[in-house]
Parts: sequence; structure tokens; C-alpha cells
Amino acid sequence: MNILEYSIFPLNLRNLNPEYQKLIITTFYQLAYQSAILILKDCSLAEDAAHDTLIKVLEHGPNLKHDDNIKSWIRQVARNSAYDIIRKNKKYDYSLRHDKLINNLRSQSTEESVEILLRDACLLKNINELRDEYRILIKMRYLDEMPYKVIAGKLNISETVLSKRVERAKKQLICLFVNDWDSPFKS
Repeated sequence: MNILEYSIFPLNLRNLNPEYQKLIITTFYQLAYQSAILILKDCSLAEDAAHDTLIKVLEHGPNLKHDDNIKSWIRQVARNSAYDIIRKNKKYDYSLRHDKLINNLRSQSTEESVEILLRDACLLKNINELRDEYRILIKMRYLDEMPYKVIAGKLNISETVLSKRVERAKKQLICLFVNDWDSPFKS
């Protein structure tokens, strides 16, 4: 196997002392793990991404023309490996969001959790009170998390017109929400 015939390092990795080899590989692994854990938020998945990254670095590193930005290159390979894991396993993306929501709820007091639930219920009620055009825009943009480009394509309008309409819809929603949210506390 000629993968490490020459290396991304100034010295040939195979000719180094085994302790140095271990140090270099451990350093690259930690760098990859740190980048992957930020995206995946799961230790075992981040370890998988770091292993994939290490393999890619050792395979493709010798083909690099310059090793000036090796640290940023390894981070980018780690991020891409993490995104590949998410793409392969869509359920992990959902579970990560679900875990984040559960952890946020656990870190909040009961009073804060109840207030958030009441606020969200009030906000949904106010969204349903908007006129149809604005309600559809708010739901597509913020509840369905659709980008402006997709919404504009579906509605056959330009993105600038769409952004103005969304701004008007948000202003109307804010007015409804502020009036509704403040009224129970005034009495």
C-alpha cells in the first residue's frame, strides 16, 4: 500500500519515531473530532466522522500541492464527513434536534417552560388570525423553514417582493402578538 509514500508533512510519516507518529495522528484526530462534534452533537457519530476524516487525510494528504493551510483543510474534511453522516442517516438529524429540545426543556424551570408554551400558543393563535396571504407566507418561511428562493418560486413572485411582504406580515403579527400577550397581564 503506497498511501504514505510521501506525506503531507515535511517529513515522511513512516520514517518517524512511533511516538511521533502517534502524536501526529492523535493531533489530527482531535482536530477532526472537535470540528465534527460541533455539527453532530453526538460523541459516537463525531468519532465516526473523525475516523473517516483521518482516513481521508492519510489517503489524500500526499496529493496536496501545498500544506500551508493543513489545519483548515482537515477541519473542512471533518465538517464534510459530519455532513455525510447526517445525509446518510436522516434520523440522526431529527434525533439531534429532538435531543436539543429536550435538553433545553430540562435546563429551564417549570415556570419558564410554561411561559414558553403559553407564548408559542399565543403566537400560533395570532398567526391564524392573519389574513390568508400573510399567514401562508409566515408558515412557509418560519414554520416550514423554506428559503426565500423556494417560496418566491412557488408563489411566482420575485424575492424582493416576497421579502417586503414577509416584513409586512411580521409587523402585523408583532402588533397582534404584543396586544394579545400584554392584555392578560394588564388586568
